[in-house]
Amino acid sequence: MKRNAYTIDHLNATVTVTKSFLKEAGVIGSPAYNEMLRLRRELPQYEISVHEAKKRTSDKPYGNLTYKKMEAYISAKEGKKSSVLEEFEKVQALAKVQRNPFQYVKEWFLNRYENDFVTNRDINTF
Repeated sequence: MKRNAYTIDHLNATVTVTKSFLKEAGVIGSPAYNEMLRLRRELPQYEISVHEAKKRTSDKPYGNLTYKKMEAYISAKEGKKSSVLEEFEKVQALAKVQRNPFQYVKEWFLNRYENDFVTNRDINTF
């Protein structure tokens, strides 16, 4: 049985258990079963609920962003022979000596165009 298998909230009269503790408590005679019996005996009016894990938000909101997609977006927005495309190529060249080259280019691109995107998926249409 894990140490933090359950938490007791005396203010709301609830005992919150983990899914693994609840599964282990389903085995008669296990330490978790005995602990659950003790909790029910000592706190009969408390409600037992299962801990809900928090949903992770995307760690990479621009995960599908590539050099080609950046270039396609700049071409569509500024034109195929724009000075911004030349600047983009210079930024790519400068990025080669950076610790994380793609991050360097991505930050430049997002600083310049992030306000253009309604959602993060808009860039993936290119």
